[in-house]
Amino acid sequence: MYCRKCGKKIKDDQTYCMYCGQGKEDIVLSGDPKKDAAAQMDYGSIGAMCIVMACIPMTTWIALIMSIIYLSTMRRNTTTGNKELGRKRLIIAIIITASWGVLPMLLGILSLILAFIKSMV
Repeated sequence: MYCRKCGKKIKDDQTYCMYCGQGKEDIVLSGDPKKDAAAQMDYGSIGAMCIVMACIPMTTWIALIMSIIYLSTMRRNTTTGNKELGRKRLIIAIIITASWGVLPMLLGILSLILAFIKSMV
């Protein structure tokens, strides 16, 4: 087994890491946690970062791409740490990004309609 925090190999019968002291919940039963990046993701923090990036006009599309990528990696992650919180935050980031893209388009269409109506009068 491997410790998720420090990545060191520990004996199969141990309930804590003798190197860093982490408890049973932070032990990976099989495989090297350093190779499985999805198992170490803090989705809550990533989701918060995507929300902030979605609110900044120059990084909106980067936030959308990151949100979609991290939502797809959640399926491979077996831990339940911040998974639900992260999923909610990533979906909020996608909604904010969509509003940045849809709102200007709707305003543009509305202005075209109003210009057409003014030209008819």
